[in-house]
Amino acid sequence: MEWADWVDWEPETKTDIKTKIENDGYTFPHYDKKNNGVKYVISTMDIKRDCLRLGVPFEDVYPLQTTLF
Repeated sequence: MEWADWVDWEPETKTDIKTKIENDGYTFPHYDKKNNGVKYVISTMDIKRDCLRLGVPFEDVYPLQTTLF
């Protein structure tokens, strides 16, 4: 899927929320005046909204714990 598709996608499970985080579905560009450029920021507010809607504790999905092997 394209980035815009991940942004619009509504997760249905805890695993879906993690998948959306991994695919930058909660990451949005913001203009940074200080550095005169764009920086990408993860929207924890949107993650919390989806967690609340599904009844999943926010701490279970963010920060995302990844495994190396």
